[in-house]
Amino acid sequence: KMYVLTCLLLITTVVQAGKSNDTLKLLFPESRATLTPIYIWDARTAEQDLVLAATTLQGLINSIPLQNGGNCSVYLLLSEWDMYWLTELQRNNMLTNIPTPVVFTASLLLRFATMYSNGVVIYDAAVASTINTATMMASIGANITFNNGAPSGVITSNNNRYIAIGIKHKSLLCNNTALKCVDLSGLFKNDAEALMFSVNHILPITSRNVIGYYLPTANNHHLRDYLYAHKVFHFFVPQDDEISMALAVDIFNNTPAGIPLVGFWNGNSALDEYDGVKLAGQYGKLTVCTDWSSNLSFLSGMAVNIVAYIEDYRKRFKSSTVNSQKQQTSKMTSELRKQQDYNDESEAHKQRNNKHDYSNARVVVTIGVVESGDAPSYWQNRQYQVWSDTQRGTVPISWGVGYAAFELQPAIMACFLKNASSSDYLYAAISGLTYVHPYRDFFGKEKDNNTQWEAYWNKAATYMNWFKTNVTGVYTDAWKYFNREIMDKTTRNIATSLHCSYSNTSLILGMGRDNGVTVRNASYQLHNISGTADNSVLVSHILTRWPSNYSVLTTQQLVDWLVSDIQNQIILKDEFISTDRKSEIDEQLFVNAMALSWAYTPNIIALVIQQLITLGYDVV
Repeated sequence: KMYVLTCLLLITTVVQAGKSNDTLKLLFPESRATLTPIYIWDARTAEQDLVLAATTLQGLINSIPLQNGGNCSVYLLLSEWDMYWLTELQRNNMLTNIPTPVVFTASLLLRFATMYSNGVVIYDAAVASTINTATMMASIGANITFNNGAPSGVITSNNNRYIAIGIKHKSLLCNNTALKCVDLSGLFKNDAEALMFSVNHILPITSRNVIGYYLPTANNHHLRDYLYAHKVFHFFVPQDDEISMALAVDIFNNTPAGIPLVGFWNGNSALDEYDGVKLAGQYGKLTVCTDWSSNLSFLSGMAVNIVAYIEDYRKRFKSSTVNSQKQQTSKMTSELRKQQDYNDESEAHKQRNNKHDYSNARVVVTIGVVESGDAPSYWQNRQYQVWSDTQRGTVPISWGVGYAAFELQPAIMACFLKNASSSDYLYAAISGLTYVHPYRDFFGKEKDNNTQWEAYWNKAATYMNWFKTNVTGVYTDAWKYFNREIMDKTTRNIATSLHCSYSNTSLILGMGRDNGVTVRNASYQLHNISGTADNSVLVSHILTRWPSNYSVLTTQQLVDWLVSDIQNQIILKDEFISTDRKSEIDEQLFVNAMALSWAYTPNIIALVIQQLITLGYDVV
């Protein structure tokens, strides 16, 4: 039966035999290895211009090759999660001999800048885009030339090392030392002029492997060390700025398809998440949410045998999950029903009958955290709190995991794998490899879009095989109407290109319930799918949403909201069901429910499950 197959896909996986590839690299360029000694700088209370200097200096030091004088690494404390992970990595023996953190001050900046840098690039506080321009110029070791007082070009020099700073530290680093000084103050009238200069003169000599969208004043410069270390061209488009928007299209047109885009889209710019992911995706840019990521120039260089952690987790999951979760759910069901004096004439069943729902149906519910898992930022700065919830491991929850996190922060992901319980099912997050919108003209602006599409999903399958899962999430389109007559073509194209070597390959569609999707049509198989192990793919749509005001709701209100949303999918008026299908549907129903990551912790999900069980539902 369909619901049985779907449930099994969500709670089991097959560990494939064969040699593991621990050096899987599908997205990002190699980072320089983390070197000792390691300096720990505490910039949590530093003012933002000092943080800018610290992150660009960190990116410089962490990217100097051994042959060119690389002799140490820097780890910055910018937020509380940086301290958490420093402690956790030491506790797991992934970092050793770590010194006591030192407060990052202007004098410390001066000391290390004169040791490792040849100069500074000063941004213009009146033009926000020049923060990005200054960072890129510093990362490529650039001198600026002038023509009648305006910038006209960039000259690269492998012998020059710069950092980006604000005007506040100009005197400290330029007047009191021998550091060269490039001052962007007054050179650009507005953001569009600064971006145009960057596109014309900096874009051609920055990385061809990754680009970034980064609102320079939004994220306290957390990602800037990585942007610097890998010479990432990064930009943003101000609201109502047509020139900058046209330049954004030029950037997408003049960079390779199939490369990651780091940072993230921002609602305070012209490109928010919904519009940004689509536009970038049309040109083959793959969104990787890293706007609040910190220390990636350090973490991405750590050597970790991540495959060993994956294999250990999958073995633990396979050996214990099926029996333990079924027994655990059965025990919980039994106990709760005893407490409720459960029987066929219970109030819950009477209530369901009175609402004309499937009174005889067996209802099976699975609950998963569908969104956010694609984002390395989320795993670093939010999921560690969720993982510490005392109820995690006591109830079955599925979690989407994005591949990029394994490349950018392998040690952090190893910690999650090490501590995953047999009730935590980890699968490939939205959408396969990265956060893209496949149903929204993905690769549509690329001339060889079919080839690029195939390459993307082939990489997604490589990730799934490496991660040992047969399940991946796929974004559809913001709860809009899902018309299978139109959408099935795209679903089939995904399935056909997704050459996953496991049987029962499954696609979990949607980030919340799409219009037109009901419990009657949410799960189905697509047959005649070439390239799959069993010539078919199972499709399961998400059937719940989340409250828009979740941030102000109490725990009980959150529980009631999700339980009600699940109930509403089961309750169905008589006119929606044909007589000839009545007995079939009454027999069994499956609800693939989503719990919003920012609202529903394992503790709250456990309360949801308890309430569902009192209604007579089975939860797996």
